[in-house]
Amino acid sequence: MPKHTLLNALRDEKELSSRGICIIVWKVVPFYHPHRAEVSQLLDNLFLRWPEFSGNVEYPVPHPTLAAEDAYTMGAFGLNDVSMWHGEYGESRRRLLAWMIEDLQKS
Repeated sequence: MPKHTLLNALRDEKELSSRGICIIVWKVVPFYHPHRAEVSQLLDNLFLRWPEFSGNVEYPVPHPTLAAEDAYTMGAFGLNDVSMWHGEYGESRRRLLAWMIEDLQKS
């Protein structure tokens, strides 16, 4: 059930314009959800296995010029032209999202 829950959350792309992958997932799997802990662990395990992983599960997508944490923060708050879902960084995020969906569908 946690895999199905996570897969459904990741397929909900209407939030992609301004939200990170975790925020999209937590909107579908809030704190009180019965599978929250399992989904969180599954999410972290997916990040860790992604071939392009940044090395930080809190900010799993590497940015071409910034530390992953800085790129996420700057894009999320509109502090510069870094966008979470556009350009090279956005393409990396989309690759992670597609990879996660594919991985979850296999198992």
